[in-house]
Amino acid sequence: MFEPNVRHRSAALAEPKPTPREVAEKLMVGIVLHDNRNTLAEGWAFLPHREPFRVRGLFDLPNDAMWISSGDFQDFRKLGQAQLHHVRRTGYLGLKLSEIAQDFGIRIDGHHALEGGKALVIYVQHAVRMAVEVYNLDDPTRNLQDDTLVATIGKALPPAAPSKDMLLQKLAAAYQSWSSNYTPFMDNSVRVRLRFNRMPYAEWLLSNPVPDAGWSHALSDVGFDHEAVMAGTFPPTLIQAVVEF
Repeated sequence: MFEPNVRHRSAALAEPKPTPREVAEKLMVGIVLHDNRNTLAEGWAFLPHREPFRVRGLFDLPNDAMWISSGDFQDFRKLGQAQLHHVRRTGYLGLKLSEIAQDFGIRIDGHHALEGGKALVIYVQHAVRMAVEVYNLDDPTRNLQDDTLVATIGKALPPAAPSKDMLLQKLAAAYQSWSSNYTPFMDNSVRVRLRFNRMPYAEWLLSNPVPDAGWSHALSDVGFDHEAVMAGTFPPTLIQAVVEF
């Protein structure tokens, strides 16, 4: 009499584990653009490829999706929002939603929020889904509970060997740290935005031998090979340069 149940249980155990991509594709991520980002009250809520809808506050958001709010708050608990486990603050992805929109040339201020939010939410969901797939976060509901996405990624990465202090100083200037227009540059300077993928680039740098003393440069017999540089096979060169026009 227990044979049918045994068969059913065996069939359930035999089901293949979903791939990282399948897990990522099931995750729904939305954004909330509040009319007043300081009150976290009324605003527009967006999910990719769906019609936006009005909410009276964060408690109106369905809990079957993960939401990133445009609110400029630092701690949910201070506002009595600790039970909203499916809502994240505007800096969850490392930048405010307004700064991400600015980088993509999307306006989400004032009456532009309704149309701008439709475009912005697609990029936001893609970023979170990509992290879930790349770092194999097999249970997003459990994994994505940190204050920022980078904190979750940090837990997923293996511990790195300590680097030499001299190399850390060089790496600190090896990529652009600012994405917003409000960058600490001097007046009348030209801003050139460099969009390196930071992790592979840092790993590439760390894979090259680092001298214990001062830095040196030795030209090979072939000399500077422009084609090798463009193809990405030439060892990286760290420079500090000021370009004046």
